[in-house]
This record gives sequence, C-alpha cells and structure tokens, in this order.
Amino acid sequence: MAYEHSHDNGSVPDKYRQYKANTDHDLYIQISHTVGLIAEYGAYVEYVVVIKKRLLFIRVTCLSSSVLTLSAISCDRFVAILYPLRARFTKQRTALIITIIWIVSMFISIPFFLYRKHHIIEWHDFTESRCIETWPTPRFWDSHRKQCVTLNTYKQLYYSIVTIMLFFIPVLVMVTAYSFVIKRLWTRVVPGECLPKGGQHSRQIAAKKKLPQWFSWLSYVSHFIAYGSSAINPIIYGGFNQNFRHALNAILRCRFRAIRRPICKSSIIWY
Repeated sequence: MAYEHSHDNGSVPDKYRQYKANTDHDLYIQISHTVGLIAEYGAYVEYVVVIKKRLLFIRVTCLSSSVLTLSAISCDRFVAILYPLRARFTKQRTALIITIIWIVSMFISIPFFLYRKHHIIEWHDFTESRCIETWPTPRFWDSHRKQCVTLNTYKQLYYSIVTIMLFFIPVLVMVTAYSFVIKRLWTRVVPGECLPKGGQHSRQIAAKKKLPQWFSWLSYVSHFIAYGSSAINPIIYGGFNQNFRHALNAILRCRFRAIRRPICKSSIIWY
C-alpha cells in the first residue's frame, strides 16, 4: 500500500525497489507452508489433496519467480553501472520482464500440480494422509536380469532441468554480474584523488591472508542469508526508500486520526 502512495522519481534505485516489491513472495511461501501443514494434519482429510496440490503449485511458483527476479535485478544493475549510457529503464520493459518471469515460474510448477496423488496410509494406531509424487514410469523387460525394470526418466529429467534453471544458472548470473559491479566500484578512482604508493598492494596482501578465514565462515553466512532473506528484503527495499517512509508515515497518521474521534457528550450516561 505504501508503494502505491509513494512517488517514483524515475531513478535507477527506485526502479529496483519497485521491481522487487512487485515480486517479493517470501511471505506467501511461509503462509502457504503453514496452511499446508494444517491441511495435512487436520481433521478434514477429504480436502487435503485439493489444498496441498494448489499450495505446492503456488509455493514453487513464488519461489521460482523470486529466484528469477533476483537474477534479473543483477543483470539490470550490471548494465546500469557498467554501461550507464545504454541503460534504459521503462515501465513497459519492467512489466514485460515481470510477466515473462511469472509465465516461466508457472510453467516450471505445472508438474507439481499434475503428478501429485492423494494416498492414505493405514498404520496400526492412526491413518496418515499424504500427497505423493506419481510420475509416469516407463517399464521394459531386461533380458539379462530376467525381470521388469522401471525407470524414473521423466522425474530425473525434470529435477535436473529445475536444478540447472533455478540454481546453477541464477548463481552463475548473479556471481558474474556482481563481480563486475564490485570490481568497477572498487577500482574506481575519483578524479583528483591521490593514492599512496603501495597502498593498494598492501591491501591486496591483507585480503589474501584473510581469505581462508572467510571461506571457513562461508557456510554459516550462506545459511543466514538464505533463512534471513524474508526479514532483510523489506528493510532493504522498503526501509531505505525515502518515498516509502514518507508514504508509510502518511498512511499511519491518517489511520491514527480516524481512530481518535471526539466523544459526544450526549453519549455519556450518568448513573
């Protein structure tokens, strides 16, 4: 709501914040996961297959669009910083990119909606209801082993493509783009600035000495970034935006004034 009330000044950072605001789905993913757990362990077993299939489709769609959006933002920042004269940021271009991201994300999530079946498992003391993936499994007769062999070709092919599209390619794109951006910003010298001799070389030697220590903490930092992105993204894309803060304060002041209404004297009853 605050983004709708804020005014866009057309600058590149505002375009990035609006771009991410239109595709920030971390909250949707958490809500769908919670509702899915309630549906799985709740009493309404007949609705489990309907709810779980749709929630998983929405969850994977939001997750895929979030990953693809971060990759698109890294490419936009790469062009804006390394080639500022060629960068053209328009609403039509942003809307087209968002539409393509959503179409690709929904296309990736279709198998989760098609190949999940409802199974009821009877245990000794309770009945468990699950939605299990049921992929087409081609079978053929193996003359050497004298038995029928079942292959999970479609499932393996799908997960291989998804892993490449949603992990390896986005990581490669973001690492490459941000590496060039950091290199450009790090090595940029302000005109007229005097650098001491050997200062940059000494900093490089100190950075190389700290490199093994950085790699030892890399796994912990990556886990923190993965799980803390839901809390960090609103601060980065909303809290640092001055237009967003002004719009949010205006909305809160408006609602506060609407709540504080003068009390009419005729409404007071004396006993």
